Amino acid sequence: MSALLYFLLPYFLWLLTFILLKNIFLIAMSTSTGILGILTLVSFRDLLIFGDYKKGILYGVAAALALYIVFLGGGLITNLLNLSIYVDEVYLMVTGVSNNIALSIGLIWIGFMEEIYWRGGVQSIVKKMGYKYPWILSSILYTLVHVVTLNPVLILAALIVGLVMAKLVEIGGLYSSIAAHIIWLQLIMVFFPLR
Repeated sequence: MSALLYFLLPYFLWLLTFILLKNIFLIAMSTSTGILGILTLVSFRDLLIFGDYKKGILYGVAAALALYIVFLGGGLITNLLNLSIYVDEVYLMVTGVSNNIALSIGLIWIGFMEEIYWRGGVQSIVKKMGYKYPWILSSILYTLVHVVTLNPVLILAALIVGLVMAKLVEIGGLYSSIAAHIIWLQLIMVFFPLR
């Protein structure tokens, strides 16, 4: 598979997921991230660096809690700026699932597969290409894929999450970013939503 096709595929999938299939968002996002993650595991498995399991989980928990605190502050700012409609838009898509167990399982899958693709595949390929700061470029690409949503709060959130997860992988490997992404999604969507 060419790197160009590999890098462009999420833009098509996010367009489908966030625009055309947003009424079944959890299913569509689980499918889209599954395609990307499995493609990465099949085509670029040798590039994946998982790191130390225990250290990765520890870093992941700390990063998830820090991210949640950042998003608490961001929630206050969006309310002050009357931008909460954009936050509500995201929650309406994601929490359309009436069963919290199904939502939680879906978010575990999505967090895992996004990290395999974005930080495992994309960031590793960018690094292999010789880019000096691959974590920054992978964060930019992760942010740009969210532009199709036309949701400024989601785009900014993607930038923040992308930068944290990308730097986390540089420090602690994929175990750390996978743990952080999954725990953060559970906190912000299932256990302590911001709306």
